[in-house]
Amino acid sequence: VPMVRVLFEQLATPRNLPAGLDEILDWTQEVFGRLDSEQFFSRFERREAVTYFYEPFLEAYDPKLRRELGVWYTPPEVVRYMVARVHESLQRDLGIELGLADERVHVLDPCTGTGSFLIEALRTAARVLDEQHEDDLVGQQVKQAALSRFHGFEVLPAPFIITHLQLGLFLAELGAPLDSNTDERPSVYMTNALTGWTEKSEQLLPIEEFRTERAAAGNVKRAEPILVVIGNPPYNGFTGVGDEPEDDLVAPYKEGLSDAPWEITKNKLDDYYIRFFRVAERRIAERTGKGIISYISNFGWLGDPSAVLMRRHLLNAFDRVYIDNLNGDSRETGKKTPAGEPDPSIFSSRLSRSGIQVGAAISLLVRTEDRSAPQPRVLYRDLWGSTKATDLEASLKVPQDDLPYEELAPNEKNWFRLRRWRPRPGYDSWPSLIDLAHTPPKLGLNENRAEVLVDSDREALARRLAHFLDEDIELEDLDRNLVRGLLETWSGYDPAPVREALQAHGGFDETRLKQFLVRPFDLRWAYLETRTKLWNRSRPLFQAASEIGSEFLLVRKNAPRALDGAAFLLSAELSDQHALHKDAYAIPLLLAEDENLEEITPLFSLEDDSGAESPWRPNLSRFAISYLTEMGFKNTSISRDSARLLWLHTLAIGYSPLYLEENADAFRGGWPRIPLPEKPELLEESAALGARIGALLDIGTPLPGLDSSTVAHLRQAGVLARDDGCKPQSEDLAVTAGWSKVQIRKQKSGAISEIVMPGGGKIVRRPRTEAEERDLSSTQLAALGSQVLDVYLNDTTSWRGIPESAWNFKIGGFHVLRKWLSYREEAILGRPLSWSEARQFQSIVRRLSELSLLSENLDFNYRAATGSMDQDSLLSIALDEA
Repeated sequence: VPMVRVLFEQLATPRNLPAGLDEILDWTQEVFGRLDSEQFFSRFERREAVTYFYEPFLEAYDPKLRRELGVWYTPPEVVRYMVARVHESLQRDLGIELGLADERVHVLDPCTGTGSFLIEALRTAARVLDEQHEDDLVGQQVKQAALSRFHGFEVLPAPFIITHLQLGLFLAELGAPLDSNTDERPSVYMTNALTGWTEKSEQLLPIEEFRTERAAAGNVKRAEPILVVIGNPPYNGFTGVGDEPEDDLVAPYKEGLSDAPWEITKNKLDDYYIRFFRVAERRIAERTGKGIISYISNFGWLGDPSAVLMRRHLLNAFDRVYIDNLNGDSRETGKKTPAGEPDPSIFSSRLSRSGIQVGAAISLLVRTEDRSAPQPRVLYRDLWGSTKATDLEASLKVPQDDLPYEELAPNEKNWFRLRRWRPRPGYDSWPSLIDLAHTPPKLGLNENRAEVLVDSDREALARRLAHFLDEDIELEDLDRNLVRGLLETWSGYDPAPVREALQAHGGFDETRLKQFLVRPFDLRWAYLETRTKLWNRSRPLFQAASEIGSEFLLVRKNAPRALDGAAFLLSAELSDQHALHKDAYAIPLLLAEDENLEEITPLFSLEDDSGAESPWRPNLSRFAISYLTEMGFKNTSISRDSARLLWLHTLAIGYSPLYLEENADAFRGGWPRIPLPEKPELLEESAALGARIGALLDIGTPLPGLDSSTVAHLRQAGVLARDDGCKPQSEDLAVTAGWSKVQIRKQKSGAISEIVMPGGGKIVRRPRTEAEERDLSSTQLAALGSQVLDVYLNDTTSWRGIPESAWNFKIGGFHVLRKWLSYREEAILGRPLSWSEARQFQSIVRRLSELSLLSENLDFNYRAATGSMDQDSLLSIALDEA
C-alpha cells in the first residue's frame, strides 16, 4: 500500500521526527523484539487478536474520536450471519447460483473497520469454489476476488492497516500470498466513503501516493458494478454536516418532512449510519439497478418519526426487506426482555461489557432486476436476551424464509414503520387528543435566548430586565454580565428595536414576572411578554388562557421513544416547549379568545379573585361536547368542572402503567389515543383520579400529608441527612456530586449557549431500614420497590430512603429526579441549594411515590374505560377500595 509506505518512511526517518519521539520508537522496537512473532501472527490468523488491538487501541489513542465516529467491533457471529444471508439472497433472489463466488458479484464494505466482513465473504467464496473444483486454483481465484471485486473503504489509519494485514495473512493461508514484487494489494482504500461518488473538483493532495490512493478509491465508487453493500456503519446521534461536496447526501430523506402529514421540524437524519444507508441505496438502486444492502446499525430508523421518508424511499427502491431486530436498547426497554430478563447490547464483549446504549438491528434489503412485485415484502423478527448472538448464528441452519418472521404492512397510516406495532385491540378506534380539542395542541413557549428570560431566582430576573429596560442607560452602557444574552442577536431578535419598543410600552413591568414550567416539577420564573420579539415564540393564545386561570395539558406528538413514562403532564402555569422530551405541545383546558368558537358556544364568564369577570370557553371539540352531552353532562359551557372533566380523565389514563405498556410504542406514530368510558360514573371516577394526579404534579401548591404532617408511609422518604449523623447546615446544600455535564454549542448567530446534560451523580442502593419499612403495607412495598436509594448532593450529604419507583419515575421522556438535579449542580446554579429547594426535592420524591402508589387504581380505571371489565369486577374493585 504505497500511501502507508510513505507514511511509514516519514516516521522511520530520524530527521523528520519530532523531538523525543525517537526514544519512544526505540522503546516500541524493544517490546516487539521480545515477541514470539510466530505465535503473535498465528493469533491474528485465528482472528483472536483483532479485538484486543482495535477497540482498546482507539480508546487509548483517541477516545473522543472513537465516540464521535461511533466505532464498534462487530461480533463474529453477526458477521457470519450477515455474510451467509447475503450469499443466500444472491442465490435465491438474484438467481446467481455461485453467490459470492460468482465473478460478476462485486462487494463493497464502505466502513471496513478491521476487515471482518470482507474476510468472511472471501472465506465463503473459497468454500463454494472448493466444493465445486477441489483444486489448487481456488486460492488464486479468491486472491483475484480480493484484488478486483471485494472492495473496502476505511477512514481511520489503524483499522485500515489491520485490514490489509488480516487480508494478507488470510490469502497466505489459502496458498495465494500477495506478491510484493508486483505491488499486489487488496481493493481496500483509505478514503471517506461518504464523498467522491460523483465527478467533482477535489482538493489537490501534496503527495503522489495519496493522489493515487484517492483515484483508486474513486474508480471503485464511480465505475465498479457494485452488487452488494455490507457492513457496520458508525453510529453517532448527530455528526453535523461536513464541508465536502456531498453535504446534501440525505436530502431525499428530508424533502417534505416538515410538511403535512409529517410535520417533523427537527430530525435525526445527519447520523452517520443514515448517510451510509443513502450511499448504499443510491449505489444499488440508482446505479447498478439491482443488488443487496445488508447493514447492522442503530435500530432507530425502523420506527423513528424523523426517518419516515427514509423508510418510504427505501421501500420504493427495494422488493424484499428482512429485519432482525437485536433490541438491547437502554432507553426504550432498559436493556430488559419482555419477560424482564437481561437484554444486553449485541456489541457487549469481554472488553466492553456495556456495549452500546442504543438498540441494534440487522437489515437486508433486496432489489431484483424485474421489480415485478407491486409492494415490497417486509419480514420482521425480534431477538432478545443474553444469547441472541449465538441464536442468530444458529438460525442459519434454517433457510431465511422459513424462520418465524412476521410480515409487516408499512404504509402512510403507520408511518411506514419497519418494527412491530401492535397496540391493544381497539386502539385505532379511540379518539386521539386532537379529536377532543377545538383548538389543536401547539408547542409551548419558546424563549430561544439562552434562558436569559427564565431564572430560578425571581429577584435576579427582575434586576436583569429592569436594568435592560432602564431608559437612563444607553444600550452600549448596559452591564453585559448582568443582562447576558439580551445583547446578543438571536433568531428573530435584535436587542435595540426590541428594547425601544418595550420602553415605549412603559418599560419594566413587574406583573409580567410569572412562574413558568421548564420541566416536570421544575418551576422557575419567566418574564412574559407578547408585544415584541423578546421571546422567540411567546404564544399569545396561551398567555391569554393563563390569565383567565386555565390549566394546560402537555403532550408529545410522535414521541421519539417508547416506554418513556407517563404520557401527559398537567400544568397550572405556562410551560416551555421542551417541558417534555423532545417537544411538549400544550392544550389549554379553557380558552380566553378564539373567534372561531362563536359558532359552537356563546361567550361565558369566569370570576377571578377580584370578582371581575373574564370571558372563557371550554377547549372542547364538537365531538367532545357531543360525547359529554350523551353522558349527561350538559353544562360544559358554564361549569369549569365539567369543562375539565374529559381532560382530567385523559390525564388519569396517561398515568396508567398498563396503558403505557400496551400502547406506548404507538405514540411514536402520532397523537396518543384515549379510550372513553361508556358510563358517566366511570368518567367521573376517572376524572377524580386525574384531579388527584394534577394536584400531585402541581409542585407550586403545598399538599397536606406530603409537604406538612407527612403521612406515615412517606415520613422516611427523601429525608436530608449527613453521613456522620450531624444535622445538615447551609454549606451542606451545595450539589457537587456530578449530576450534570455541560456541552457548549455555537448558534448560527454566533452566540454561545450551554446545554446541560444529566451526569452520573452519586447513588447508594440499599435495603430499607426497619424504620423505613415499619409503616408500609405489603401492597405499598410492592408498588414502591424492594430497595431505596440514598441520593447524594455531595460527598457527605444525601436525601435518604428514596423509593425505587420514585427515582425511576419518568414523565414524557424525562427521568424526573435526575433531570431536576442536573440543573442544580453548583457549577450550573452558581450557588448551593436554598433550604426551600432542598425541601422541594423531598416533596417531589413524595409526590412521585404517591403517583406510584396510584398505579393499581389507575390500571383498573384504564381497563374500565376500555370496557374490558364486567360489572362484577368493577363492584369487587370498589369494595376493595372501600
